[in-house]
Amino acid sequence: MRTLVFITLLALAVKGYADPNSTQQAAVSDENYGVALYQLYQQNYQQALTEFAIADAKGGIEHQGVDARVVKAGAAFSYGLHMTAARDFNALLSEQDQDLLNYAKLQLARVYFANNDAKLAQQTLSEITPPTEDMAWHNTFYYLQGRLGLALSNPAQANTALSQLPVESQLHHYLAHNILVGSPSNQDAALALLTLPELDQEQHALLDRSFLALGYAALENDQATHAEQAFSQVSQQSLWFNEALYGLAASLLMQQQYAKALAALNVIIESTSGDVFAKHQALTAEAHVFVSTERFALAVDAINAAEQQFVAFNTRIDTVNKQVNNTAWLRDTLQSDTALKGYMDILQVGLLSDDFDAKRHALFELTELASQFNVQQRQLTNYAALLQEKAARQNRIIQATNLPNYLSDLRQQQQQLQVLQASLNKAKNTRSGLLNKTELQAQKRILSAQHKIDSLKSSRNTALQQARLERLKGILVWQQDYQFDERYQAHKQQLAQAQFMLDKAQSQYNNSQALIESQRDFNALNERLAKTQQQLALNQQSVNTLINKQVAEIQQLLLDDLKASSQFLADDAFKLKVMRSIALEALAMQADSSKGDAL
Repeated sequence: MRTLVFITLLALAVKGYADPNSTQQAAVSDENYGVALYQLYQQNYQQALTEFAIADAKGGIEHQGVDARVVKAGAAFSYGLHMTAARDFNALLSEQDQDLLNYAKLQLARVYFANNDAKLAQQTLSEITPPTEDMAWHNTFYYLQGRLGLALSNPAQANTALSQLPVESQLHHYLAHNILVGSPSNQDAALALLTLPELDQEQHALLDRSFLALGYAALENDQATHAEQAFSQVSQQSLWFNEALYGLAASLLMQQQYAKALAALNVIIESTSGDVFAKHQALTAEAHVFVSTERFALAVDAINAAEQQFVAFNTRIDTVNKQVNNTAWLRDTLQSDTALKGYMDILQVGLLSDDFDAKRHALFELTELASQFNVQQRQLTNYAALLQEKAARQNRIIQATNLPNYLSDLRQQQQQLQVLQASLNKAKNTRSGLLNKTELQAQKRILSAQHKIDSLKSSRNTALQQARLERLKGILVWQQDYQFDERYQAHKQQLAQAQFMLDKAQSQYNNSQALIESQRDFNALNERLAKTQQQLALNQQSVNTLINKQVAEIQQLLLDDLKASSQFLADDAFKLKVMRSIALEALAMQADSSKGDAL
């Protein structure tokens, strides 16, 4: 069924909630999200969920749109993380898209049903607008509606849902099987299953289970012939072949066909399946046949063999009882329930119940959460160590860095740069900014002489002084014109070098400041890390408590099952004693009769 869930999940994503033929594609703009999708296509659900978590940690998958959230929730459901899936699908209920709302509610209903809460699942399903046949989730909706009808003892709802499913769909076969097993007299379901045109292996298994249900229903209604026909249809490779043989023998006994009944029982007794319970039942029934046909010596042999199987079965019950009482063994076993399947003949009722399946799913999810918490705790511990090492390294750098000297050098270079820049700006306008000391003094003399000439013009002959001044001024101007370009370029180069040194000093200062700021960040990160680790520890404690509670509930369910098996055996033991008494008494009477005839 996981494969079916996964195929449905991909079909309904990418805006396919209403239109299965939609060609719209969601752009995969995140590398981790793409990896998650790849793992989903490979049906590696655990790895896919890990990649989703990584994508989420690196900025979330929100930019992928609502489809990514749908796929993530569906992946959790496919992997059996029902609580996680319920949380994610509940988050989708805030969306405005009606098709998406219907789909999210459908998935929520499936999650509730998987958790054995049929009433809440029915309530959620009733809030959905029934889909049309062209909608991708049409079959899923009506299959769930049918299963809920059976769970809530509403066969009319189940039959209505069955009529809405296309005959060629696999879900039609599944629902018909469930209806037939739950209500063997349901003719619609029987017709739906028994007239399948082509059967694959899984559908054969459904048919075998359905024929078994039909056979026992016929026995309860004293329809021995119908029961015989139904039991005869169960294949020899079926998991329920021994049960079918036992039912076949019962139907033959009702018709007083003792030879055929014994033949069916002998197949069970001589089988190498190791099903102790089935052999015990067969031997008990065989003893009953021999008593009924007054073959009392054979009846006693069958009773002795049945009691041997009874002892073996009781030993198995004691073994399983000790193991189920061992909480650590049970917790490990429930992760795959492989070991428990070895005791299907004893724990069959418990292992096949919806309650057991729901509890085991819950335990699986809690164990997954505990495992994830352990991984996160290790990652946080490693991260904390790296953070502390980085903080210590930066602290050593800060201590080795003379920050006050950096600041003093920076200010001096800033002042030097300002002086150079001012002189260069002045040179652009008057050239005086590039004159040396002698040239400045000469220029001052020229200006002073010019001032004196101007003041004496009105009273004195200044021609000689004016000529001398013009000659001196011409020499100075010639020198300035000749040397200005060279001095100007040299000054610009000096200014650029000063700017470079200033930038370098500023960069060193900024780096030092950044180190100091990062120290403050480290403190904040360490504080947040400590809180996260504390919350994680609380989560681990809470999950471990829930795991222990779940294991205890499953343990009680299996212990009740074992108790019922023991009671069943006790009843059988009483029947064997009664039959033994009848057989021995009959043998004694036969012996007395033989002696009387001899006399």
